[in-house]
Amino acid sequence: MNYRISIIVPVFNVENHIRNALESILRQSIGFKRLEVIMVNDYSTDKSREIMDEYADKYDNFTAIHLHENSAAAGKPRNIGMRKATADYIMFLDPDDYYTDNACEVLYNKIVAEDADIVFGNYFNFRKGKLLKVKTPFNMENEIKVNRIQEETRLLAITPSIWTKIFKTTFIKENNILFPEGIPGQDLVFVVNSLLNAKRIIFLNKFIVCNRNLRDSGSDRSITYTQNKKYLIGLIDTYTQLYHIFKQNNHEDYIQLGFHSHISFWMRQFMLYDLNQTEKRELLSTAAPLFKKLQFNGLTFKQKQMEVLFNSISNKKYDEALILGEVIHLSIEKENKLKRKLKSKQKQVATLQTVKGWSLYKSKNILQRLKNKFKK
Repeated sequence: MNYRISIIVPVFNVENHIRNALESILRQSIGFKRLEVIMVNDYSTDKSREIMDEYADKYDNFTAIHLHENSAAAGKPRNIGMRKATADYIMFLDPDDYYTDNACEVLYNKIVAEDADIVFGNYFNFRKGKLLKVKTPFNMENEIKVNRIQEETRLLAITPSIWTKIFKTTFIKENNILFPEGIPGQDLVFVVNSLLNAKRIIFLNKFIVCNRNLRDSGSDRSITYTQNKKYLIGLIDTYTQLYHIFKQNNHEDYIQLGFHSHISFWMRQFMLYDLNQTEKRELLSTAAPLFKKLQFNGLTFKQKQMEVLFNSISNKKYDEALILGEVIHLSIEKENKLKRKLKSKQKQVATLQTVKGWSLYKSKNILQRLKNKFKK
């Protein structure tokens, strides 16, 4: 059968969420039989494998592939899925996220009508039972359409979010665009490489996916919450590959847009991690060569404290960087504490502004005055 879209789903220990993801594919308004679903199991140790096989047995257009060892990140499963894809267009879905009901139809119709290489939309973040809209540089615009990334470089500042995008399969294969394997954040490299090579790109300000990438409860933790020294070293590997992609495409002028938020994220995580001094020094020495190149290419930060920390790491002043990291960490903790206190006070004020809340407050106030009076 000729499918319209191949959807690639990398899977690892998501037994609590994968059904929701797969059911969102079944609900697609484009018609789920027009979709090829390739699930690649990265050696899960929970019941993800059984759930995948259940769907593959039930639906002819669902394929389950099981790897015999864990690859440590979604890059390898996604690459395997792309090699197996037979449709003219490719999409990706993480197994703990889910599509809106018309996601595939919206993206497919646009990419076919415009003969684009990439079309992508926006997404919701799923946090504590609520869907929160994600802000982009284009919140006031319905559509951004360019022939090359040079026409609208702010597209590079949008979160990579591989699962909001549809790609022309021939474009991916002709440019040999692959995911780095075995490291975190590989979708960043894939997306930026795609944007730099694409000849027609369209951003739609429509919500395509509900994203829950920050799972943080007990054993159900996403990779962003499984943060340790290995994770931060892996990110430096990812950012180094990203730097080389900009350099190979003669786009060092995009360093500020392409790296600012990611290096800020790395430095914040470095400060917040519970690591010993030896581990921190190892991280700093790993990051320093890349930071020096980025510094040379003009990467700067609006926050003075982050700028000073970045320069200390770039110039291999590790003792200074460690002290700065501690000071900034304490400053962030104090700021967060004040924000929580302010939020609590704002809730109290909001309660007092209601008739019931004000009456309750006055009653307690009068009662307390009487008690104080009789004590005297």
